[in-house]
Amino acid sequence: MNNFLIGLLTGIAGLLPGVSGSAILVFFGKYKEILENVYSFVKHPLKSVKYLLPFGLGIFMGMFLLSNVLTILLNKHILFMSILFIFLILGTIPSMINNVTRSSSNKKDVIYFFITFILGIILLFLKGIKFSYIHDASTIYVLLMGVVLAISTVIPGISTTILFNIFGFYNIYLDSIKNLNFSILLPLGISFIITTFILSKLLTNLFDRNYSGTYLAILGFTISTLPALILTKITFNLEFVLAIVLGIIISLVVNKILKRNA
Repeated sequence: MNNFLIGLLTGIAGLLPGVSGSAILVFFGKYKEILENVYSFVKHPLKSVKYLLPFGLGIFMGMFLLSNVLTILLNKHILFMSILFIFLILGTIPSMINNVTRSSSNKKDVIYFFITFILGIILLFLKGIKFSYIHDASTIYVLLMGVVLAISTVIPGISTTILFNIFGFYNIYLDSIKNLNFSILLPLGISFIITTFILSKLLTNLFDRNYSGTYLAILGFTISTLPALILTKITFNLEFVLAIVLGIIISLVVNKILKRNA
């Protein structure tokens, strides 16, 4: 149930503009375990499926079954929802800091955090860039977009929406899903699966060699997504006050749960 709820939040976060859903997995300390199970799927399929299934079901529920509810809430109470998500994430930060300090005492690793944090902020500034619609998507182009999709999915803090806009693929991507255009979806999916497997292996090895440095690098990308959660202009009213109060409660509860499970 715990993993299902984290998957639920991951799916919901993935619907937010400019936000990486996998960032939630980092905040709740599940990111490395999921990478390991994705990579070990070939060797231990039953074990991997047993671990990944609750996350997958939660993500599906968050993205599809709750998408209409979330859309209504974002349209009518966008500031309220933004503040709640921010406090939800803030409640996980003490646990993440403890995780890093326990794993290593090498203070030089913090440079990885600042490098990826700056790169993440740069991507946020590119959020509004949209190139022209490409009508003729070649197979090689689609395969490359599969690589981009995998990178933005596996690495927290990198938004698929932003990258697809930059490469002029976003409209093609949406149309192919809407019209079930398998001439695009098939090569895109194959490229995505292969790249995801390779990235899972690469990141798992990096965690094994330098857990602190790799974790801080991932954390830099992840923390850089926080500004993207401010989805509207801040207005000081009753809704804002209620969101702050409820957000603080949520933050404290999440922090307490993570401490108990540490």
